[in-house]
Amino acid sequence: MRVHLLAALLAAMLAVCPAKLLAGQPPRGSEGDELKLEPKQNRPLFESALRLEREGKTAAAIAAYGELLRKAPNDWYGLRHRGQLLLKAGQLEAASHDLSAVLLAHPEDGAAWASYGDCMRGLKRDKDAMGSYSKAI
Repeated sequence: MRVHLLAALLAAMLAVCPAKLLAGQPPRGSEGDELKLEPKQNRPLFESALRLEREGKTAAAIAAYGELLRKAPNDWYGLRHRGQLLLKAGQLEAASHDLSAVLLAHPEDGAAWASYGDCMRGLKRDKDAMGSYSKAI
């Protein structure tokens, strides 16, 4: 029964949410907006990590976001991007930590809720996944 409920919720989310949101993009604005919010000293680190991410160099991008977060631990864009990359790399526990930190600061971030739901589903925490997906919509 839980599988059917999860499948129905996921189908509803896919029907309602734009593809951009599900692809891990910010719900509003663009990457240019992300860069505008970056403090000037952190911008080169964020740009470098983002470039590595776009090039498909997941491990290097995770490390680059880690460097950014050592200097700016509350950088929520860096946390979200690293969390999504950790999820992609199968590092579900680490991804859930980054994404939960984003959600504490920005509970309106639909992309983070969707990614957090994916983490919970991967960790076999279906009830938490369903709750996360419903908040992503």
